[in-house]
Amino acid sequence: MTVTNDQKRVVVVGAGFGGLNAAKRLSGHGLDVLLVDRNNYHLFVPLLYQVATGNLGEEEIAGPLRQIFRSHPDVRFLRANVQQVDLKRRQIVTDAGPIDYDYLVLALGSVTNYFGNSAIQQQAYDFKALDDAVALRSHILNMFERATHAADPQQQQALMTFLIVGGGPTGVEFAGALAELVRHTLGRDYAELPMHQVKIYLVEGQPHLLAPFPDRLRRYAQRRLERLGVEVRLKTLVSAVEGEQVQLKDGTGIRAATLVWAAGVQAPPLIETLDAPNSAPAHANLRITQNQL
Repeated sequence: MTVTNDQKRVVVVGAGFGGLNAAKRLSGHGLDVLLVDRNNYHLFVPLLYQVATGNLGEEEIAGPLRQIFRSHPDVRFLRANVQQVDLKRRQIVTDAGPIDYDYLVLALGSVTNYFGNSAIQQQAYDFKALDDAVALRSHILNMFERATHAADPQQQQALMTFLIVGGGPTGVEFAGALAELVRHTLGRDYAELPMHQVKIYLVEGQPHLLAPFPDRLRRYAQRRLERLGVEVRLKTLVSAVEGEQVQLKDGTGIRAATLVWAAGVQAPPLIETLDAPNSAPAHANLRITQNQL
């Protein structure tokens, strides 16, 4: 594509649902649209749990961005990490160099909220990137491999115990998929293990699962999980994590070699560096969108 001097440049940062649709909607209006993302693919985040449980391959939820925009010649793509936004200069600073813009769309998505608990952040698995799901899938299988030759029954039990924190869609879906993986696949692959001793806990601080959903769906989800063997603990918060020991605020502890954190999201750190309110249409040439999945 040839960019003319009189074309306005719109830089879209982030190729999630917000950024992808923004770039498509801006296409065809005589603009120079530049899409910037650290990855060269669009990730379908809601299905990361399927990759983590082996039901889908990575390529099935990651669409190449250049292929997606093949029919949009006025949309260009740059793979880069955005390090800073200079609103006064109308410029973003990236590891591929500075980029000037006339209009800026920030569609940065969200990051995991650990509520200030560094121990949880270091030890827990989450679902924000493709690498996270692949690492969790490998970890799950490694736990069962280690369990096959664990001499200590208590250690074997810990290796076969999975604690999922957060009863929103991500936590609920992952807990159900993990229970089905254990029941239908791993039970056959690890016949030498006492698979009836596998424990899957789903911990939620609210008095119900799936807070944004109607009550009948909340109850159905809980019943379905419990039938699959998931132990649902409501009105329960995690207070501390040390090694395999997870301490709950009600005073009880659970020894689990796997901790999965699906308890909330927050805006990316870059948003906090902007000299503008997050609701920012009042600021010239700035639009902020957040995909909180």
